[in-house]
Amino acid sequence: HVLYTVLKNSEKVKCDDFLSQTLAVHLLDEVSMESFRTDTLYFSEMGSDEVKVRFFRGFVGHIRKTNPDFGKACYVDSTPLPNDIDDNPFRAFSTHGSNGCDQSRMILVLDESTGLPVWYEIIPGNVVDVNTLYSVMEDVKTTLDIDIESFVLDSGYTSKELIDMFHNGSEKKMISKMPAREGYPYKQLYKTNKDLFGNAKYAFVRENHTYFGIRRTIELFGHEIYAYVYVDHENALSAFKTFYTGHRTQFESMKDKDKTWEKNKGGYFVLLSNYELTAEELLDMYFKRTRIESVFRSSKEYLSLLPLNKWTVITVNGKILNDIISLIIYLNMRIPFLRSGISLTTVISRCRSLICSVNKDGILSADQPNKNVRDYFRTAGVKLQRQMEIGRYRAEFMGSKCSAET
Repeated sequence: HVLYTVLKNSEKVKCDDFLSQTLAVHLLDEVSMESFRTDTLYFSEMGSDEVKVRFFRGFVGHIRKTNPDFGKACYVDSTPLPNDIDDNPFRAFSTHGSNGCDQSRMILVLDESTGLPVWYEIIPGNVVDVNTLYSVMEDVKTTLDIDIESFVLDSGYTSKELIDMFHNGSEKKMISKMPAREGYPYKQLYKTNKDLFGNAKYAFVRENHTYFGIRRTIELFGHEIYAYVYVDHENALSAFKTFYTGHRTQFESMKDKDKTWEKNKGGYFVLLSNYELTAEELLDMYFKRTRIESVFRSSKEYLSLLPLNKWTVITVNGKILNDIISLIIYLNMRIPFLRSGISLTTVISRCRSLICSVNKDGILSADQPNKNVRDYFRTAGVKLQRQMEIGRYRAEFMGSKCSAET
């Protein structure tokens, strides 16, 4: 099922038909391909909490053999799960038997340095708050013995409770976006710093965008915390051009201070943190969180994490775990090809031209690959063997070198 999820490449083909065309039919010779016509049993088995815990313990333990800090610094973000399908099983998650909210969210914890998932949870409702972070931290600590040391969060998490938790002096580090709403000095910080926006002393360039950035110490909800004030000049100019073109008369009637605000607001934002860094360093840390958006995009576009089409809580849980495992594999497969600009979908598609067969003596033979396939294997650092005894191949990759836990 994992092979099918990762390699089907958005193809509309059933699992059993897909596997019968692959080397898996020989590696899994004790399994009937017909058993893959239904996935209910598989997703039911995968849907238990015990299986999820066993997987992440094995996975994290494996990564930490070479990367002891894996999981200590994380991004935490969430995405809504679908609530517009008939007989939506997520209502069971959301309402716990009551007639409350129908929305659920997936909370995903990603390792800062690798971008790989460390843990995930499904939570009821559409509100993410500090209690969610406490729950996630406790679960990750209890289950995986990992103390999450830093968080990079979106504005949806920002609240008095969050500032209480992460004010200056807290052992754990936090970056979050300041909401542009009452109770936060969003416009006040703009007014205080707007005369410096053009000062080259506070300018830096990141990914072809020119930024103004400055760190200020403020008091928020009774705590001292750092406010990092930014203007992305390119985004500000683009937004201003759009507004001016469509609202020229309105613009001309504005007061000068409102014109200046309109000119800057499209690129203006404020980050809150208990890190004492330069404005450029802090922004780099915050923008690394776009990695999580890339993960969600990969899961939606390539692995069909959403929408879900299993109809009980246990099978939905199993489907999600299957897709998270597949996503981890997919992200690792993609790494060697990132610099070359080659999409993994192209690699998977073209490598299917490589035909393998097994003769009556159990010898696995692969056709001569074309140039594209040879280049892909070379880029991935994989040695392509034209012939191998199928029993040895099976033992090497599925038996003696793998513990049952892994």
